[in-house]
Amino acid sequence: MQLDRSLFPPVFSTPADAGRELAPDTAVIGNFDGVHIGHRKLFSFAKSIGRRVVAVTFTPHPAAFFHKFDYRPLAPEAWKLVHLFEAGADGVANLPFSAEFARMPAESFAAALVGSLRVSNVAVGEDFHFGTGREGDIALLEACLGRFGARLHVLPLESVDGRPVHSRTIREALSAGDLETANAMLGGPYTLHGEVEQGFGWGRKLGFPTANLRTEQWIPADGVYAATARVGTCPVACAFSIGRRETLGDDLPLALEAHLLDFDGDVYGHPISVCLHRFLRPQNRFGTHEDLIRQVRTDVAQVATFFGGSHGHP
Repeated sequence: MQLDRSLFPPVFSTPADAGRELAPDTAVIGNFDGVHIGHRKLFSFAKSIGRRVVAVTFTPHPAAFFHKFDYRPLAPEAWKLVHLFEAGADGVANLPFSAEFARMPAESFAAALVGSLRVSNVAVGEDFHFGTGREGDIALLEACLGRFGARLHVLPLESVDGRPVHSRTIREALSAGDLETANAMLGGPYTLHGEVEQGFGWGRKLGFPTANLRTEQWIPADGVYAATARVGTCPVACAFSIGRRETLGDDLPLALEAHLLDFDGDVYGHPISVCLHRFLRPQNRFGTHEDLIRQVRTDVAQVATFFGGSHGHP
C-alpha cells in the first residue's frame, strides 16, 4: 500500500529545529512503538492543553541500539510518523539515538529539550524514564522542567483486561497468538507492511495462490488469521498464514503468505499491508497434501464468513 505523503507531519532532527520552525507549546516524549492507545491518550491530552504539539522520539529505538532482544518494530518508521500525525502531533522531533546520547545526564536531557523547544508543557506516561542508565524518573524530570518554567503532566498507563498497555505487552500478546488483546491495546488491527516477494509457488500448485510478504516488523505467532490485505487502495479479504509449511517439507524458512479471496491481480514487487483481524487456528502438520487442501478450504470459508460472506471487499 502506497503511503499518502500528505499524512506525514513535519519531521525535525534536532529539538532546536523543531522549536524554531514549529514553535510548539507542548511536547509529548516517548518511543511510540506501535502508537498504541496509551500514546494516543497522551496526544489527546496534549491537544487539550496546547495549541501546537511536538512528538519527541528516538531513532533507532533504544532496545534496537542496545540489542536487548531480537527487536523488530511494531510499525515501520514511515508508518509510525503517519500514526503520530493521526494521533495529533503537529510535528516530530526525531532524535538520533547514539552512545553519546545514551550517556547524557538526566538534567542535561531535560535542559536540551525545554531550552531548545521552548515548550511550557511536557506530557509523559507514568513509566517514563530518561538519561544515562534510565536514571531520570518522573520526580527528577519534574524538578528539571520546573527550573525552566515548564510544567510536567504525567498520565497513568492505560490497561486492557488488567494488563498495562506497553509495546512489550503487545509483543507478548502477538507472540502468544492473543490477537484480540494486542488489537485492543493498539486500538485497531495489527498491521504488517512490506513488499510481495517471489515464493516457491506451492500455494498455486495446491489451488490457493498466495502473496508472500517480506517485512521487518515483529512477527506474530505461527498460525492462520482472518485478515484484509491492501495492494493499492481497496482492502481484500484474505487468509493469512504464518509458519514453516511443515506439510510440504522439513526445515523450510518461515513464510508469511496471504491468499487473497476473489483476487486475480499481479502483486509481485508491490507494497502490501495486511491487517490481522482474528486468529483462526495454530499451524498443523497434515498427513497428506489432500488433508492440507481440505483445511485451507475450511480456512477460506471461515474468512469469508468472518467478513459477512463478502470475499473480495470486506
